[in-house]
Amino acid sequence: SKPVKRSTLLEVILETFEVGPVVEFGAAVQPELELSADPGQFSLDILLAEDNEVNQGIAVRRLERLGHKVTVASNGVEVLRFLELKTYDCILMDIQMPEMDGHEATSSIRKHELECGARGIYIIAMTAHAMKGDRERCLSSGMDNYISKPFRVEQLKKVLVHARSYKESVESQLEVEPNLEQDGQRDISSSFLQYVDGLDDESQEDLLDVSQLFLDTIPKELERLDAALEVADFTLIYQIAHTIKGLAGIFQCERCIRVLEKLEVASNQEDLAEAQALQSELQEMLSALLEDVRAWSIASSQA
Repeated sequence: SKPVKRSTLLEVILETFEVGPVVEFGAAVQPELELSADPGQFSLDILLAEDNEVNQGIAVRRLERLGHKVTVASNGVEVLRFLELKTYDCILMDIQMPEMDGHEATSSIRKHELECGARGIYIIAMTAHAMKGDRERCLSSGMDNYISKPFRVEQLKKVLVHARSYKESVESQLEVEPNLEQDGQRDISSSFLQYVDGLDDESQEDLLDVSQLFLDTIPKELERLDAALEVADFTLIYQIAHTIKGLAGIFQCERCIRVLEKLEVASNQEDLAEAQALQSELQEMLSALLEDVRAWSIASSQA
């Protein structure tokens, strides 16, 4: 067998744990599977941003047959108007639209979320180009995932499973999350031990298998982040923040994820002072998470 690059291994892990992109641009179109909503199929409230009426009809039909509720916006301006009226579980965002395209709309959404302290909505880019660099541009504008058009049903299901996982993670965290400020001190506990106690044996074994890579990778990514901040390389800052966010998602560190989302926004806005302040906060939280993961990993290995 050939040695596996760390970046490739990380990508596989993020896909396995459903916290990172899984749909590849330019994937060959396969015969479409029969569309039907399985018994107990999860249902999402989806905002579909698509300007082409034919594509709108196809997408709505597919999504509804999978059991989802769909609202259609024809451009980025309409997306922002709909978001003022209600909250959606995720957005399927076309990239090229009149008046305001997908990148502009996403940047506006992320800016508003940062200003209001709101939890980020899950945004899936839809692109018909599948060109090199599209993935990076989608992520750098603040999108969480992407899918190329025309998309297969299995691809669509995968990205929506990610959206559901994100939604459930947010909801469960809101139920158990204590006050972040106690006696004037910021609570930097990772909540990992509470999370892992609720997992079944198989899930714990899966997590244990990747824990050492996590323990090895995070310190190196933090060093890279320090170096990127030193030279104000905002593109690299964003990429590192996005990578760490995916890893933190595997270990359910919601506080880390929120800080990393803010760091992504700061890098997009090229706000170095804000990025440096967030880096200091992130360091504390990740140190707490690393300590918890290390202790759990040792205890589990000895059990």
